Amino acid sequence: MTTSDVRWATAPNPALDARVALAIHPNTPVETLVMLADDPHRDVRVAAAYNPNTPVETLVMLAADAHRDVRVTVARNPETPVETLVLLADDPDFEVREGAAYNPNTPVETLVMLAADSDSAVREEAAYNPNTPAESLTKLATDQIWEIRMVASRRLRS
Repeated sequence: MTTSDVRWATAPNPALDARVALAIHPNTPVETLVMLADDPHRDVRVAAAYNPNTPVETLVMLAADAHRDVRVTVARNPETPVETLVLLADDPDFEVREGAAYNPNTPVETLVMLAADSDSAVREEAAYNPNTPAESLTKLATDQIWEIRMVASRRLRS
């Protein structure tokens, strides 16, 4: 028995672990990724949303998932279409908006909106985004949260 056999046999849910591993693997066929994106378990859908080879149409579908972790992962995926990032930037959950602020493909107009978000984690991620305009960074450099001020100030100096 190999080490991987032992890991497989002692995994809490080997079938779930196998589906997650398949969904995240870079060589998983597109048809399989599409199927896994519809899995009843959130962890499998998160893994499919993370995979850069998941088709755009599937990422768009996953952006409407009921579970926040799936939407966060779609928001962070660099293959997510701009139109979907704009929608995710308006999500009621701050972690989803934070994911959209992280994505380098989020449009500048949306980053401006996220830089003024009521949640400090979203504003901080917008400050880190290389595409956030100087005008927004200037405002963030006076934010009430010192970490945000620090990031914005550094970005303005670079």
